[in-house]
Amino acid sequence: MNKEFYFIKSDDIDDYNILFHVPTSSVAKVKYQDPDYFSERELKERFSELSSEEELDERLHTGKGKIGLTFMSARTCNLSCKYCFAGEGEYGCVDSKPKVYTYDAYMKAIQTAVKMYPEGIKSISFFGGEPLIGINEIKKFVPDCVKYFKDQGMTIPKMAISTNMVVMTKETAQFMKEYGMKAVISLDGPKPLNDYARVATDGSFSVYDRVVEKCKILDEYDVKYAVQATLNQQFFKEYKPGDGIKWAKELDKINWENLAIVPVETDVEDLKIDESHFEALDCFSREITNYYIDELLKEDMGKVASGIIAPILQIAKNKHVRTCSSGHSVFCDTDGSIYPCQMFCNLDEYKLGDIETGWSAERADSLSNISRMECEKCRDCVARNFCFMWCKGLQLLSNNDMRKTCDARCVFQIANMEECIKAFMRVKNNDERSALFWKNYKKVGERLVEDGFINK
Repeated sequence: MNKEFYFIKSDDIDDYNILFHVPTSSVAKVKYQDPDYFSERELKERFSELSSEEELDERLHTGKGKIGLTFMSARTCNLSCKYCFAGEGEYGCVDSKPKVYTYDAYMKAIQTAVKMYPEGIKSISFFGGEPLIGINEIKKFVPDCVKYFKDQGMTIPKMAISTNMVVMTKETAQFMKEYGMKAVISLDGPKPLNDYARVATDGSFSVYDRVVEKCKILDEYDVKYAVQATLNQQFFKEYKPGDGIKWAKELDKINWENLAIVPVETDVEDLKIDESHFEALDCFSREITNYYIDELLKEDMGKVASGIIAPILQIAKNKHVRTCSSGHSVFCDTDGSIYPCQMFCNLDEYKLGDIETGWSAERADSLSNISRMECEKCRDCVARNFCFMWCKGLQLLSNNDMRKTCDARCVFQIANMEECIKAFMRVKNNDERSALFWKNYKKVGERLVEDGFINK
């Protein structure tokens, strides 16, 4: 039986501790310091209308619902980031594969996907390498993609480009605005931190300066963008309380719409995060969680990183986040091969099929339905119904096992979850804060559904 109750020590400002019931997202105040004080019967008496643990997600099936497509728009990159899982964007320099995804391949891929998923395509992501290296093919494809879905009487997929921004131009931004495309950009924080790991191939410019300057182009054309921040050892080895707030305020200088943070997974000695950095990582996660919860609870709501504050909103509605769905949504390589996601690229044993003939439903379903609940560590985790750090592909690359978690990510997620539980208890017991919470919940709830943090 999975652990249902978790004891969480509140901060010094509170005169109580908290019991959290995972299946129902229920919270209760307790005075006791010992998590083992209660018997199971006494625990359940503390809560009303408790339900037993249910299967977190219904099984995913090929052909059911809508699919997300991610394209290897360019199998090359114009940066040499030290921690890149894709080997500086080259994915192992497989010379037999084209460097750029072509218009014909794009069209074939969406046609094949729609045959396999009659309800349509929910999203299209242009990925790399650096996808803007293949922008000419993207610009040919997108108008005809839009026309194709209109002709089919289907909803046009949401489209986004994951880019390092180095070659962003006004022409590209204008094109993105015209077709309602978003950008997902990489920026790891203040200039010294960002430029330590994210470097130009020839070292001729500051990547941080270039990205910040190019963001002004997106702002000029009102192109919405999210930031993906990857934090490495250099940030944590001399970390002091308060550094998380400084980090956040530095990133808040650009006009991001959303922000995602991940601890790096790498074997690079001066970047990898090990146990000696976990205390600092835990502190950072708590600081950054409370920073954005405070923004959520302002009358004039500030910037809110929905991925960071997602658990408090999930707790409020007892909504659980779907586990990693790679294999249901798929990744299309430049040679037409289909993989569960970009993390599996070049791993032939995980190839699902191709854009010409489609892909194996049996293989796709077996991979897409691997759940974090199959991991022993996850089954007894306070964040098991809310985790957005569990990634099958990354776990395979890092641990040679899709079901073995990445420790740094667990540290980040558990700290984030505990702070969200504490914050929810404070909201729940304060009428004024509660009213403000629910007012602002409506403003960010749709984004959480759209980004996959909350299931409808």
